Amino acid sequence: MPPAKMRYDIHTGDSAPWYALVTAAEAVDRRLLPQELERYLVTTLLRFLGRGDLAPTLRSVPAGPRSRVPVKSHRTLRNLGDRCLIYTGLFAEQMAQAQMPAGYYVAMGRRAYARLGHRGDPLFTRLSDYFVQLMDLLQTMRELDDGHASLDPLSAYQLWHDTGSRHAWRVLCRASAGTPCASGQPAVH
Repeated sequence: MPPAKMRYDIHTGDSAPWYALVTAAEAVDRRLLPQELERYLVTTLLRFLGRGDLAPTLRSVPAGPRSRVPVKSHRTLRNLGDRCLIYTGLFAEQMAQAQMPAGYYVAMGRRAYARLGHRGDPLFTRLSDYFVQLMDLLQTMRELDDGHASLDPLSAYQLWHDTGSRHAWRVLCRASAGTPCASGQPAVH
């Protein structure tokens, strides 16, 4: 049997600590992302940090059941997808305060990336496909950084129910010995 393929990446400068945190979170999650998605995630984090805008506000993402992904420029759709990803991955507690389910922002971000993918950029199709895994990775990164669960059990249940998030499932398993079950209706709290 041939040996497992090893990945060697050397990162220097401002991105090195972010790549180290991504790698640590991948080890905790026990899954590797494709390198192009790791690179995009780190670049996105650096871009938001460079603007001093890592914490997106609720006003930066359309809210409400009738909101749709606007058919806009590449930049607008990319920013919408990026903000939804950062928001659901690093600022989950703000969603509960805003009384909007995380699944809403996941769907909005996935649709924005998918729309860009349909315009001919396969990276954004992959971002849409891997959105939940990227969000899970960001939530794990946050927990590694501050040591606290990124989701309360009720939010974790709703996120797991709506998106299939493995991270949310792990939060539920740590919170209770019970096994959650999915109902036919979306969870609302």
